[in-house]
Amino acid sequence: MIKSIVFDWGGVLAPADHILASKSLSAKYGYDAESLKYEFKTNEAEFATGKQDSGFFKIIAKKFDIPSEFVKKALNEIPHNEVFEFAKSLKSKGFKIFLLSDQMKFRSDYIKEHNDLSFFDNVFFSNEIGFIKTSVQSFYHFLKTTQQKPEECVFIDDRIENINMAKRAGINTIHFISLEQLKKELVLLSIV
Repeated sequence: MIKSIVFDWGGVLAPADHILASKSLSAKYGYDAESLKYEFKTNEAEFATGKQDSGFFKIIAKKFDIPSEFVKKALNEIPHNEVFEFAKSLKSKGFKIFLLSDQMKFRSDYIKEHNDLSFFDNVFFSNEIGFIKTSVQSFYHFLKTTQQKPEECVFIDDRIENINMAKRAGINTIHFISLEQLKKELVLLSIV
């Protein structure tokens, strides 16, 4: 029986920031959006475990002539979506709701400051716990800290590599594609 639902942020509770930011900056500065997206995603993983964010901005500045403050603004100003509201509604049905997300410090600070995360039973950002979700340690840390049983949890993420790590930790998973698809899969788990 599922008692706890664990959500990812970017790509699930909010649009994937690196995709929208790369499109926005591409339009403004004339760089190839795919190149920007690749650099954002590739370098984010390195700095999402607590290293200084300034290193990320130095790498981006070497490849693209875009001021750091505009990169930061473009990555930050991605609002949560309808899945966020849906997650909130699951709390009222008696489920424990958690957030487990790979984020650099400037992103997690912004998310915490600009979103009401009070309905989550606990929030885990990679820069605070020291593990990203492509490491099974991220999920072991979550289970140990929350005292949840893996078989009573379902983890929802848009990236298959993160889904695979959660499975290795014994956690049920849903590979997120859309809100409608998520609702259908939650029905199969007797959640919705």
